Amino acid sequence: MKDVLHDLFATLHPRGQGERDPDAVRHAQRTAFRIIGALAALGIAASALYYPATGQRAVDPMGLRLTVAALPAVLVLLSYASAFVRRHMAVLTYALFYALMGWSILLAALSGFAPNYAVWLLFTFIALSIGHSIGLSRPEPLITFFIASLVGTAAAFVLATQSAVDPTLFMSCFVLLALLYYAALGAPSSHLRRESLGR
Repeated sequence: MKDVLHDLFATLHPRGQGERDPDAVRHAQRTAFRIIGALAALGIAASALYYPATGQRAVDPMGLRLTVAALPAVLVLLSYASAFVRRHMAVLTYALFYALMGWSILLAALSGFAPNYAVWLLFTFIALSIGHSIGLSRPEPLITFFIASLVGTAAAFVLATQSAVDPTLFMSCFVLLALLYYAALGAPSSHLRRESLGR
């Protein structure tokens, strides 16, 4: 377990990236994605015990939530059994992140942005932003994820028939979180990449 956590830390904090073994980087990245996938599966499955009890079962059936929880679990298992999945682990994981974000936005919109689902949406955005930045060497993929999430959430507010939270306040918090996260991770990673290219 200590070695696994060391690989995860090394991936999240890529110092001296230009001198690192690419195979070691990919292995550490896969390890991190497996941990995140397992945590996502457990978190979504555990939330199925609570969210259907919030009185909005019609728009959040437990079966669908458990099905969504199975997606990251299946990806993690396939990463051990399939060489194809291992080679394309990053792409498949990022695609899963977009799907999970879209699902969370849809749930929030269908529930009229009830407080519980608004909080879930913000949590999902933060968690997936962290996951999306694993092994990040350039900020563009993270920026693309931010823009897609912000546009999707704004569209959900426009299309939703009602909203229990103030759209302006919610979107302001959403944008602020994206800017703070980019300032904390996206911009430094871009600086590290420029330094490595300049060597």
